[in-house]
Amino acid sequence: MIIMLLVAVLVPDTGRICAAASDESVGTNRDASTQKVSSRAKEILEGMSLKEKVGQMFFSGAWTTGDAKKMVKKYHLGGVLLYKNSFDGRTKAGVKKQISQIQKASDIKLLIPVDEEGGTVIRVSGNKKLRKTPFKSPSKTYAAGGWKLVKKEAKEKAKLLKSLGVNTNLAPVADLPKNRKSYIYNRAFSTNAKKTSKFVRLVVKEFEKQGEISTIKHFPGYSGNADSHSEVVYDKRKLKTLEKHDIIPFKAGIAAGAPMVMVKHTVLTSIDPKWPASLSPKIHKYLREKLGFKGVIVTDSLTMEAPQKWTGSNGKAAVQAVLAGNDLICTGSAKGEYEAVLKAVRKGKIKESRINESVQRILELKLSKGIIK
Repeated sequence: MIIMLLVAVLVPDTGRICAAASDESVGTNRDASTQKVSSRAKEILEGMSLKEKVGQMFFSGAWTTGDAKKMVKKYHLGGVLLYKNSFDGRTKAGVKKQISQIQKASDIKLLIPVDEEGGTVIRVSGNKKLRKTPFKSPSKTYAAGGWKLVKKEAKEKAKLLKSLGVNTNLAPVADLPKNRKSYIYNRAFSTNAKKTSKFVRLVVKEFEKQGEISTIKHFPGYSGNADSHSEVVYDKRKLKTLEKHDIIPFKAGIAAGAPMVMVKHTVLTSIDPKWPASLSPKIHKYLREKLGFKGVIVTDSLTMEAPQKWTGSNGKAAVQAVLAGNDLICTGSAKGEYEAVLKAVRKGKIKESRINESVQRILELKLSKGIIK
């Protein structure tokens, strides 16, 4: 009886010790893996020229495979953004061949991003040869089958993109529209912060499982603001208001391990009345220090109206974007922007250490996803 009692007391303790040892082992292995990736990224970085490093900070849109290959070789791009026309009418084999040809043009394998949100923004699934039916908007998917269907479609979306050679999705949308009249409403999951947070976490984690890169956007949230594609937009709400609502889904995505965050062009006056969020050092400091984001920050497209009106040209906008703290610059054509940033580094306006900081993050992301070895 005494022996049995001793066993009953000791076994749970042993289990706790074993569990603790197991947790510690997992943490140690994860730390070792992270260190290995960081060291390899640094090794690659040290062997790159300034031109190559600056090029890694751009992903540029391409209307044809030939254009993409030329831009990759000339500007050493970090990625090539594919538009709807890159997929229209093509078979799966045709898309894979196209992306393979673009990848072969680069010494350092590329990020291949698309916008495949579902609903009104579908670059890939709009082609019936690639998917029988287009992906619905996440809100309609939820209405049709709840969280189970949302998870299923997130998994299917990640697998479809990966099967084509697309390694990055510029989604999920983490914005909280103010109401049905809001510009972002049809692309958003919900007006509810808690539900949207759950959606963002689910998508980020599902993409991670499939080895795909997700991008939470558009930080710090559209809400009821107008479309910055066509005008300069001022968001005059207090920061406390944003933190109690709009920023919550972004915090959830970051906590879930989102590898990328896209910053939009709205001027958030409570943090920085001088610059749009995408060009604001203060916004980037908030994202890094307050929210603790350690991944890759990417601008919304610099071809949109707001950044051009603010700086006068795409080239100046690209320079300011780098100074602000962006790691990746999204643009239609990298030519003027690339040359402007390269010139700014050579003249000392941008420190090379600032470039190195971003390229290190980009390389770490590519290594962690197996894009480069």
